[in-house]
Amino acid sequence: MHTLIGSRSACAIAVLLASMIGHSGIALASEVLYGVKVVGGTLVVRSLDLTSALVEQPGNLVQPGNERLSAIFQNQDRSINIVRTSTKREMNHRALIRNIGIPDLITDASNKQVNGLAATDSISSLLIPRSGPPIALIAHYTDTPPFSLVALDPQSWKATALHSPWLDPNARYGHLTQCPDGTIYASTRQIEEGVHVIQISLNEARTQEVSELNVDGRLVRNDVSDLACSPSGQLYALADPYYSGSNSLFAVKLSTGTMTLLQKYDVDRMVFVH
Repeated sequence: MHTLIGSRSACAIAVLLASMIGHSGIALASEVLYGVKVVGGTLVVRSLDLTSALVEQPGNLVQPGNERLSAIFQNQDRSINIVRTSTKREMNHRALIRNIGIPDLITDASNKQVNGLAATDSISSLLIPRSGPPIALIAHYTDTPPFSLVALDPQSWKATALHSPWLDPNARYGHLTQCPDGTIYASTRQIEEGVHVIQISLNEARTQEVSELNVDGRLVRNDVSDLACSPSGQLYALADPYYSGSNSLFAVKLSTGTMTLLQKYDVDRMVFVH
C-alpha cells in the first residue's frame, strides 16, 4: 500500500513542472486538469491545478441512472463536455453528449445524442484535435472489441466512419489525447497483457507502439482510466496500479513508459482545460 503525502506530491509536481518549463518555455498557468467521477447518483467535478497541486470541487450535477461515464473533453467554445453511454435495453442512440458548462461555471447546459452509429455501438473516447473534426473511438456499448474510428460533425454530432483496418480487432483502445506538437496518443491493451501507449497517425493510417506502461519496475496490469497531454507537452496517466480503490495522477515518460506518482486525484476521467 502506498501513502500519498500532500507535501511530497506538491514537491514532485513542482520539480517536474520546473524541468518542463525549462524545455518548453510555456507558461504553466494553464496546466489545469478537470476530472469527473460518478458517486452514486451524483456527477462530481474536481479540478487540479498542477502548479499548486490543489484539488478543488467546482460543482456537482445529478447523474441519471442506466448510464456509464465514458469520456470528458473540452470543446472549442471552452465548454466542458462528457460522453455518456446509455446501458438501457433497446436503445437506438447510446452515445450521448452532455455539456456541463465552462471551467468557471459548472451547470447542466445541454444534452445531445450522437447520430450515425449502430444501435449497439457507443463512444469510448473522444478528442477535439487542434485541426480537423472531432474524432472518436467506437465500440460495442459494453466497451468491448472490435474498435473503430469515426469523425464527428461538431454541430450535429453525426458520426462518419473512418477507414481504420490497422486497429487490432482483438485489442481494447481508449483515452485519446493530443500533445501540442500535434501527436495523437491513445492506450491499448489485450487480454492478459499490459497497457501500451500508442501513437495514432490519421494521415498515414497507422498506429505505432511507443512504450509499455510500468510503475515501480512492474508492468501496469490493470487498465489506466485516462490519458491527458498538457499544454507543455507532458503526458499524464490517471490510474490505480496499487489497487487502492481510487485513482492517482502519474507523469508518463514516453520513451520508457515509466509512470511517476504525483498525487491522489480521485476522478474517473480527466482533460486539460483553458
